[in-house]
Amino acid sequence: EGRSDVEWLPLQATVTDAQPPSAGEGSELRELPLVLTDTVFLPGAEVALRLSTPGDCRLYEDLLMAGGRLVVAALRGQDEDAVAHWGTLLFLEELRDVSEVTKGASKYIADHRAVGRVEISGFCPSRGS
Repeated sequence: EGRSDVEWLPLQATVTDAQPPSAGEGSELRELPLVLTDTVFLPGAEVALRLSTPGDCRLYEDLLMAGGRLVVAALRGQDEDAVAHWGTLLFLEELRDVSEVTKGASKYIADHRAVGRVEISGFCPSRGS
């Protein structure tokens, strides 16, 4: 399927406050929300994601409540236990409620612009549900 040359990171690879990874020269280490996808997005692309799971909807609602606009989209591994080591940085331009139009099949359509790529160094432990 063309995924054999992708470097994968196990979803269990956590980053703790006690041992954060070091950012390389000229790079910035940030904590950003992650959305798993089945597609790779290239910088400059317009990206529309259909959100239907409660977790994805809550992620975007929390993002907007905190005043954020950046999310990382990363390729989901075939076994669902891994994610691509590199992801696409997405800037959220609009979050549209489409639940009435889709009769509940999707809650939101999130319109983004792909603005860069990011290296994923690990995952922060859940901060509650």
